[in-house]
Amino acid sequence: MIIAIFSDVHGRAQLCFKLCTRWQQETGEQIDLILQAGDLGAFFSEVSLDRATRRYAQSDPSELGFLHNFVQYDPLIEKDLAKISCNLVFVRGNHEDHVWLDQLEQKVEGPTFPVDAYKRIYCLRTGISYVFQRGDEQLCVLGVGRIGARDNEEDLQQAKYIQRYESERIVELGNVTVDVLLTHDAPRKYVYPESGLEEFSLILE
Repeated sequence: MIIAIFSDVHGRAQLCFKLCTRWQQETGEQIDLILQAGDLGAFFSEVSLDRATRRYAQSDPSELGFLHNFVQYDPLIEKDLAKISCNLVFVRGNHEDHVWLDQLEQKVEGPTFPVDAYKRIYCLRTGISYVFQRGDEQLCVLGVGRIGARDNEEDLQQAKYIQRYESERIVELGNVTVDVLLTHDAPRKYVYPESGLEEFSLILE
């Protein structure tokens, strides 16, 4: 099984597929799955852009690549995607349209749900293991999306922070055999003393 892994592409989802297509052409091998560790830049409309994304997009329009190329159907994009068979599975970062993703998530029961017009990009729900099967091989991926609030944060209800129901899922996981932990944040105090997710202690232990 061959897996490609990306992170923090900030709207440039098409580039992930193009790079994987190029790799396949040069190696003669086939990629089975693309994993993306957050900040895909999945925004449904310009109204929902966060301040940082809006600012960066002023100097680099590719920051809005997901919005322009994947929300509405475009035959040219579909032609590019047809060159490769694998899908992209991502967890939420802090720079996503969380209100829109919440609405999509509430409509599904399984671990993933499609977010694009071509059904090639899937969001992995936090705390629900996803088993990917290819032939006689399988891979269990556990996703933890969003980020943890910093110690001095006053507004803990922001959508970019891990939600209580997601934390509860992690607590209730029990003994699950996981091959890959796909996440955007780090354990508490790993990068900065006041940042990270306490939930990682439960998973890693």
